[in-house]
Amino acid sequence: MFDEGIVDKVILACGQGIGLTHDIPTLKELFDRMAEKAEHALLRFSD
Repeated sequence: MFDEGIVDKVILACGQGIGLTHDIPTLKELFDRMAEKAEHALLRFSD
């Protein structure tokens, strides 16, 4: 069923980490966020 994408008839284990998920960004949004955070981190080290 997983191979066919039928997930409404099976048990999905997601763990406690599912509570940390607040949104599901597109790949572009995800990479933009990661780049912004990396840039901020680098700026902290350059000061």
